[in-house]
Amino acid sequence: MPECKNCGRKWKWSEAIKRIFSLGTAIICPYCEEKQYLTNQSRRKMGILHMLLPLLLLLPLILNISFAVGFTIFAIAALVIFSMYPFIMELTNEDEIPFGKE
Repeated sequence: MPECKNCGRKWKWSEAIKRIFSLGTAIICPYCEEKQYLTNQSRRKMGILHMLLPLLLLLPLILNISFAVGFTIFAIAALVIFSMYPFIMELTNEDEIPFGKE
């Protein structure tokens, strides 16, 4: 679970899920209300998981299964991936330079 680098408290799973879908780069700590940012490493991990989802949409074409079965697999995989986010999240006090930009 993510841990605030300002107050040191670990977030609950539900708090992390709510905050990961907020707009902007800053994520507000539910305890001390200070801004926190995802580390570049956790952004990379989440990006890899994001790339898997569109590939799953191609399953019906690749495996010759019905669209309904393929969509069901996609929906379950999306739920699993989104539920993994709090375990992948690593926080920092400062917004790091996005990878690839220097």
